Amino acid sequence: MNLPKEVDFIIAKLKSSGYDAYIVGGCVRDILMRIRPKDWDITTQALPQDVKKVFSKFKTIEIGIAHGTVGIIIENKIYEITTYRKEEQYINHRKPSDVSFVKDIRLDLSRRDFTINAMAYNESEGLLDFFGGREDIEAGIIRCVGNPNQRFEEDALRIMRALRFASEKGFEIEAKTYEAMCQHKRLLAKISKERINEELCKLLMGSFADEVLVKYSIPMLEIFPKNLLTQSDFQKAADVVSKLIALDLPLHFRTATIFAGIFLKEESLSEIASWLKTMKFDNKTVGKTLCLIEGLSIDIKNERQNLKWNLNRYGEINFKDMLRFRECYKSENLEHIKNTLKEIIDDGECFSLSMLEINGDDLVALGLNRGSLIGNTLQKILEEVINDNLENKKELLIEAVRAIQEEE
Repeated sequence: MNLPKEVDFIIAKLKSSGYDAYIVGGCVRDILMRIRPKDWDITTQALPQDVKKVFSKFKTIEIGIAHGTVGIIIENKIYEITTYRKEEQYINHRKPSDVSFVKDIRLDLSRRDFTINAMAYNESEGLLDFFGGREDIEAGIIRCVGNPNQRFEEDALRIMRALRFASEKGFEIEAKTYEAMCQHKRLLAKISKERINEELCKLLMGSFADEVLVKYSIPMLEIFPKNLLTQSDFQKAADVVSKLIALDLPLHFRTATIFAGIFLKEESLSEIASWLKTMKFDNKTVGKTLCLIEGLSIDIKNERQNLKWNLNRYGEINFKDMLRFRECYKSENLEHIKNTLKEIIDDGECFSLSMLEINGDDLVALGLNRGSLIGNTLQKILEEVINDNLENKKELLIEAVRAIQEEE
């Protein structure tokens, strides 16, 4: 394994100071999968205070010193070094109440979630793989280290992590591991919504998310609104998600796909919005998700006025997304509508207040001085322009404003 020179340096310096040290966890897994690691985690038998002494000439950060982690800054990058440890008595099925440092790396690796994440490596000793992680990578299997029931009892977020790994890497979840996930799914209620959201977003964006929705729906359904979504909803969603994956469409398309079925069965957008907000999705994702779902049921015709009113209501970007989502979800052929839409946009046809050839200042110059009056008048003018009753030319618009003033 070719490690960055900074990582090689850290391991060599710890070893020359009398301490074993290895890269560990996800970075080892990624190298074996021929993926360049984003982060390099290093583990050592040296205690945190010993690590700080070894690297006394470098700036260090006490990232999580109570849990054995010290950050070393080398060339403006932080490298995390963690002491071998074991964990006792998990609180709320998430965090250990007590951490104790150990000298045996096998004990450290045995506490980890899955075999593919429980390997260590350094150049002198090679790969340390006590639990069959390399074989599981080669076979494409996600398997818990040791007793899967214990692993999920300790940390229920591991259920979401297993689903996320399956989605990102296309791995199968080993039968006993999946059985334990199903048995302990209710423990997900103990996990913070922020952490579940983080894993769920990565899962939905995975290259194999469609397969996960079908194969592993039982624990997945646990985090969604009760009595709304079913396995059959996930099957329909999976069919659409496979199209989204092929088109590489972003997160809000995936979240919309999950809920589109129940919306079309008369479920209100407000209930869907409430769940998305409860699950800590950001406001932008919530808004775009609801927009796509709503777009499945709105009236869209290949008529310029209809399309301009939809552009006015939703905006160009959102409306184009809505058309694309309809194509994926309903398998509609909307090329004729998209061609007309392109003509409207390319020709600069007016569909919003900002595109009118007059503005509030022009109306003030004509004697209108109340904000609400100005706004209402501009809106009336825009309606006439969109409905092709009035050409978007300044002199004609001013005449129309004067006519409205005379009527009032």
